[in-house]
Amino acid sequence: MQINNVPGPCLVMAGAGMCNAGRILHHLKQNLWRPETHVMIVGFQAEGTIGRLLVEGAKRVPIFGERIAVKARIHTLGGFSAHAGQSDLLRWAGQLAPANPRFFITHGETKGRDALAAAVTERFQLPAEKPLRGESVEF
Repeated sequence: MQINNVPGPCLVMAGAGMCNAGRILHHLKQNLWRPETHVMIVGFQAEGTIGRLLVEGAKRVPIFGERIAVKARIHTLGGFSAHAGQSDLLRWAGQLAPANPRFFITHGETKGRDALAAAVTERFQLPAEKPLRGESVEF
């Protein structure tokens, strides 16, 4: 890629928010090992993603079957997630709760799902069900 041959400082903005696919992998592979590199991670990074590993301070990350050393400085910029927070979800659920006796939480990490389930149960006196991936529910 031509961008890898740019002399001097440059700014690369790349998609693939969790750093698991797309061109960002090429940019990371070519630059993570450089101590003068800065990587800005914007938004939430799910468990098991390269983005999460970087945010948590991994010394090496897997890219294209190689373990790439992380010498770059990793920065995070929070507040840009497209997901609603717990207060937003509870406000939305409050409009539905009276007419819907069952509440399902099907997305998120375990800790977050557990916290939301507890809040739903406490606020609406509804059991919040958390089906696992691949599990079916009947109405």
